[in-house]
Amino acid sequence: MDDIQFLLTETLSHFDKNFSEVDALNTNPDEFSFEWPSKTKDQEDRLPESAGLLYHIQKTTSLFVIRTFVSQNIRQDYESILAAPENYPSLRLMEIESAEEMATTLRYFVVENPCHAELIHSYVNNRRFPRFEESVCNISDPGFSWWMVKKENRFQVALTLSLSVESGMVKLGPLGDHQLALRRMSEFESMLVDVGFAMNFQLETNRFSVDGAEDDVLMDDLRDLFEFGVIGNDLENLFRLLAIKLPNDPRPETTWFYFEELAAMRRFWIQTFYDLT
Repeated sequence: MDDIQFLLTETLSHFDKNFSEVDALNTNPDEFSFEWPSKTKDQEDRLPESAGLLYHIQKTTSLFVIRTFVSQNIRQDYESILAAPENYPSLRLMEIESAEEMATTLRYFVVENPCHAELIHSYVNNRRFPRFEESVCNISDPGFSWWMVKKENRFQVALTLSLSVESGMVKLGPLGDHQLALRRMSEFESMLVDVGFAMNFQLETNRFSVDGAEDDVLMDDLRDLFEFGVIGNDLENLFRLLAIKLPNDPRPETTWFYFEELAAMRRFWIQTFYDLT
């Protein structure tokens, strides 16, 4: 088995093994689903009337492009797009001849905050992504995805493909600006130090790692944030404490907003990954 096949096999196995855990952690499973519902004549009645993204993935053997549309009402826009796809040329649905295929191809992703749909749209819309970036990445073009390696009481996130292939390596997808990520993690570490939490952060140019104590429940929530796009109760309670302990400090609010955006981006990419595979 070559390195590329190994990575794909490990990633698929990883999500299959942990899918039930994600579903249990998520407070609203309807907003976080890898399975696209079967198309029936009353499907529109089941679509959410909430904000999110409608999107169309165009793929070839080696590349894929995500065409996204920011929606304030998914059900309403879904019906409008299928009724007159020519009015939404950026989605490229006119190339599909069958109405049934068009209904299957147009997909949606629900967000809790409408700003998250705008953010995801700005990151991925009309961008070309290699389907197997591991085979084309090199030092001058290190790829678009973040990567995660979990170890006992420790995890590392590489913002480019700068880690060697190893067991447990998880492809996270394009989760945002690298410099912003390092800055926010640095601010998070400094806040923990200010309130007396002992966690060891190592920040480098294109990666960071976090070490915690053996029974540190916060480590589990931080791993779940990057791995599943889920913000756990312990992490949420920590930010409540930070807001109390640092009442005039802007860092708790800006870091919390960043973690919410990161979680939404990760959940979208998980869904995209399952769409592709």
